[in-house]
Amino acid sequence: MVNLEDEKSQKLGEAISNPNCKKIINLLAEQESTASEISKKLKIPLNALDYNLKKLIGAGIIEKSKHFWSVKGKKIPSYRVVNKVIVIQPKKSSNSSVYSKLKGISLMLVISAILTSLVAFFTKNQETFAVSDANLKAAEAGSAAPEAMQTISSSSLFLSQVQPWAWFALGALIVIVIILVVNWKRL
Repeated sequence: MVNLEDEKSQKLGEAISNPNCKKIINLLAEQESTASEISKKLKIPLNALDYNLKKLIGAGIIEKSKHFWSVKGKKIPSYRVVNKVIVIQPKKSSNSSVYSKLKGISLMLVISAILTSLVAFFTKNQETFAVSDANLKAAEAGSAAPEAMQTISSSSLFLSQVQPWAWFALGALIVIVIILVVNWKRL
């Protein structure tokens, strides 16, 4: 990420606006090349090419990739386009970091997951208590056991279909989406 007020954005702008730099970038996007190969293909003098290569390296657009040994025993670098995305920000602020925004959203997701787990845990415990209470009543009633068991199965069926934790999780996700929509321009 590059800020418009940063020195790197000035170097980037100078490199991109230079016609020779554009030619070099287009050539290196197709294949890695040495300075002499670039000079021959683009018909740019080596001293001018060296100046433009330094400008492109300083801007972070190209990099030296590997070295070859010439016939004379000299180390010759090969150049290639850097594989990265450059994002230009209009102004620098402490709240503009994408990572800080994602950290806040992930914190909301973690809290929602913890609360959903708690709701699921307590609803399971309530279901267990409801079944055990119904079993006690059935044991005390003696002859009314089939009715109590029918009550137990219908209430446990109802609780398993409702699943309050799922509704809670859905509600939490809806709240997060609403917050994202409201704060979309700030992200």
